[in-house]
Amino acid sequence: RQYEENIQRKYEAIRNFCIEEEVSKNISPILYFEAAHLVRQEPTLLKKLGVFELSILLFGVKWNYFGKEIALHFCFLAGKEKKFDPLCYYVLDRYFKRYKIKELLNVICTLLIRGHCREKKYLLKYCQGMQEQLKVAELPEYYLYAAEECEIKRLEPSVYLYYSNHSSMDERKRAYLYACLIRNRKDYEVQYKIYEKDMEKFAIRQLKEQKFSKNLAVIYEAFLMEQILDGILAQALTSILFRHEIICKNPNITSVCVVHKETKEELTVDFSKGSAFIDLFTQDAGIFLIDREGKRYAATIDYTVNKLLQLDHLATRCYELGISDRKLLLHLSEKIIFYQKFDENAITLRRNTATEECLTQEYRRDCILSLIYHYYDVYEGELLEEYLLKIDLHSASAFDRAKVIEYMIIRDLFETALKALDEFGYAGLDAKRLLKLCSRLIRTMNENREEVKILLELCSYVFQAGKYDEEVLGYLIQYFYGTTEEMLELWKASRNFEMDTTDLEERLLGQILFAENYNLDTCSVFFSYYRSGLNRKLIRAFLSYYAYRYLANGEKIIPELTEIMKKECSYEENEICVLALLKEASLKEQITDVEEKFIHCHLHEFERKEILLPFFREFKKYLQIPQQMYDKSYIEYWTNPDNEVILHYSFNGTSYLEEPMKNLCYGCFIKEFILFPDEKLQYYIT
Repeated sequence: RQYEENIQRKYEAIRNFCIEEEVSKNISPILYFEAAHLVRQEPTLLKKLGVFELSILLFGVKWNYFGKEIALHFCFLAGKEKKFDPLCYYVLDRYFKRYKIKELLNVICTLLIRGHCREKKYLLKYCQGMQEQLKVAELPEYYLYAAEECEIKRLEPSVYLYYSNHSSMDERKRAYLYACLIRNRKDYEVQYKIYEKDMEKFAIRQLKEQKFSKNLAVIYEAFLMEQILDGILAQALTSILFRHEIICKNPNITSVCVVHKETKEELTVDFSKGSAFIDLFTQDAGIFLIDREGKRYAATIDYTVNKLLQLDHLATRCYELGISDRKLLLHLSEKIIFYQKFDENAITLRRNTATEECLTQEYRRDCILSLIYHYYDVYEGELLEEYLLKIDLHSASAFDRAKVIEYMIIRDLFETALKALDEFGYAGLDAKRLLKLCSRLIRTMNENREEVKILLELCSYVFQAGKYDEEVLGYLIQYFYGTTEEMLELWKASRNFEMDTTDLEERLLGQILFAENYNLDTCSVFFSYYRSGLNRKLIRAFLSYYAYRYLANGEKIIPELTEIMKKECSYEENEICVLALLKEASLKEQITDVEEKFIHCHLHEFERKEILLPFFREFKKYLQIPQQMYDKSYIEYWTNPDNEVILHYSFNGTSYLEEPMKNLCYGCFIKEFILFPDEKLQYYIT
C-alpha cells in the first residue's frame, strides 16, 4: 500500500530490484511494464540514463507505450550525456524513427560527434542533420568523414556553404569535397565558382608534392591544362599520369605484379581493401595477381582495371618541356609506332627512348631498327652509321638482319658487316651489296696479305646470283672449287672478261677426269687450256678419257678434239687415242693417203700386240687386214678391266656352254667364233 501512495518509492524499488537481478538476466517483462507504466504517469521519474532506464525506454517505444512527452524528456536527458553510448544511440534512433522530432536528431548527431563516430553506418544521421540544417558543432566535418567512407559522389549543398567560411580542413577531406563538387558541377554552378580558384591552387600544390588519390585524380583532370604546365608540374605529372586502379574481390589475393613487355622490371604493389594503384603506360602490359602463398594468376581470377587520369593529351607537352621519364618515353614511343608518325620530333623521341637502361633487348633493338630505317631513307649517313654500330642483331628477324648488313656495306662498315655475315650468314642479302663487300675485301686482302675465311663463300654466292666483277672473278679463278657446272659457268664468265683462266681450267679438267663427268662443253675448256697449259699429263689424260668414252660407249668426239689427238699421237705414243682414231677412220667411206698410211702403220702394230678389235675388219675395203680376221665373228663387251666376264653361248639350241672372255685391252672383252653359213649362235654375258 505504501507503494500505491508513493509511486516514486515504487519505481525506485523496481529499479533497485532489476539492477540487482541484471547479472542473471532473469528479469520479468512484468517489472519493465510496471516501471514503464509509472514513467508514463510521471515522466520526471527518469532522472538519468542508465541501463535500466534505457531498457524501460526501449520497452516503451517497442510496444508503442510512450508518447512524445516522454520522447522529449528522454531527449533532454540524452543531451546531457558526456560520452557516446551505443545503447542510448539505438534507443534514440528508435524514438526518432517513430516521432521524427528534430530535437532527437540534434541529440543523436551531438552524441555521435562526441563519440568521434565516422563510420559508414552513421552517414544517414549526419545527412539528415545536414538536411535539417542543425546547428551542431562539427556536424559538416563528420558528415564529410562518413560520406568519404561511403564514397558517395554527391554531397549536401549546405556543406559547401559551411566550408566556404571555414578553411580548417585536412587535405584528404578537401580533396574529397572538391572532387564531389567537380562531379556535380552542373548542379552546383554557384558553389563551383566560389571554390574554383581554391581548387586550382590546391590541385597545383598537391601535384607538386606528387600526391595521388582517386579524388585528386578528378581534381587534376579538371584543372591541369597545357597553359599552366611548367617543368616542375610536368615532372610531377609524369609520375602519376598513367595511374590505374585495379580491383579484385578475391580475399586470397594480397598483391599484384605488373610487367611491361618493353622493360625488364617487375612492379609489385600490395592490395588495400581489395584495390591497388598501378602504372600502365603501354598497351598489353602483363598483370599477375599474387595470393598469400606467392602463386601468380594471369587469367583465372577476375579483376577490373580503371584508368584514373584521362590526361594522355598532356604527355606530349610534358615531353616538350624536357621531361625524359621512362614511362613517358615508352608511352609516346608506342603512339608513334601505332600512328606511323616519323617526323623530326618523333625520331628524337625514339633516340631518347633507345638510351634507357632498363629496356628489354628486343625493344631496344626495335627502337634502333626504326632509327636505322629512317636515317637510311633521309640520307643521314653519320647518324645511320652511329646506330648501325649499336644494334644487336642476335634477336632480329632474318629480313631486318639482312637489311642492316646491307646498310653496313653501303656505309663502308666492312669489318662490322663481315663479322655479322660470319655469324649470321648472308641469306636474303642483295647480291649487289655483297659484290661491293667482296671487291673491297679482295683489294684489302691483296694489300695486307690477310686471308678472309668467308670471302670465297661470299664470292661464290654473288657469282651464282649473276653479280660479279674482275676482282671477284680473279679471286674465284684462283681459289674456287665447285661442281663441274658451276666451274664451267665461272670459266665462261671469266673468258668474257678476257682473263687468264689457266689455273681454273687445270682444276676443272682434273675434276672432270676424277669424277668421270663426260660433257662436250668441257672440250672448249680443254681447247683453251691446250693452247697455254703446261701440264702434259693432264692433256694426255683428258684425250685418253674422251678416247675411251668413244671406244666403249660410242660417245661422239668433235673434230677439233680428233685433230689434237692426231697431233699428240705424233709426239708420243698413246695407244687408246690411236684406237679411237682408227675407229673413227673405220666409219668413213673414203680416207686420205695420210690416213691410209696411219691405219696401215698402226694396224700391223696392234696385230703384233695381238690386239685385234672387231672394227678392224672395216679396213679391208682400203687395205689388207690380218688374215685371221676374215673368217671370224666377234662378240665384244666393254666393262671395268678388273671384272671377270663370263660368256654363256649355245649353237643351234644346244646346251649352253660357259667360257671366260679375254680382256683384250682397256676393258674390251673379246670372244671370237668361226660360224658356218647355217649355224646360229645364242649367248648372254655375266
